[in-house]
Amino acid sequence: MLSIGLAVGGQLGTLQLATPLSAVPREGSNGPTVPSIGMALVQSGEHISKVSAQVLPSVVHIQAVRAENDRKVEETGSGVLMRSAGVRGLFVVTNQHVVRGAELTAVDVMLADGTRVNPQRSYRDSESDLAILQIPDGGQVAAQWGDSSSVQIGHFVLAVGSPFGLSQSVTMGIVSAKGRRDLSLTSDQTVTNQDFIQTDAAINPGN
Repeated sequence: MLSIGLAVGGQLGTLQLATPLSAVPREGSNGPTVPSIGMALVQSGEHISKVSAQVLPSVVHIQAVRAENDRKVEETGSGVLMRSAGVRGLFVVTNQHVVRGAELTAVDVMLADGTRVNPQRSYRDSESDLAILQIPDGGQVAAQWGDSSSVQIGHFVLAVGSPFGLSQSVTMGIVSAKGRRDLSLTSDQTVTNQDFIQTDAAINPGN
């Protein structure tokens, strides 16, 4: 699932409890205690923070400029750093429509540390709306990829990206549905390879 997705400056916080509730005893019993909902929420918030910290260094911001009808059109989006076993180099996975029609010299990739690079090569597929950009390998941290077939409805989702150019934003939601197809995603209906995971995490242009 490519959710580069990564809301407007989406910020995620943890629940602050006025009174710590580590456990709630069962009424009329000296037996085992039941963990409080509050503590569970705090622990979940800490886990979300750890996951965000692990993922954010692998998320990049992309700007691309293409010529269209005697004018320049600028697109912005997000990408995820990846490596592939047996393949040398560092790559960025993004959406094809972000870089469509743009020369490599007109594509600007900004890494998490603010470094800007141009892609060396690109591989683009309009039918899935995916593009892979090869960039100079400076030893950056790549994302760890999971198995989307194991995702279940109701699982929590974090969307990370650069909505409206606001880089390093995180929003949260759940998996709402799987196997979404026959969606009208582009005006020219070129995205025909569809098998999407739906989420209610806030996702905006560039995310």
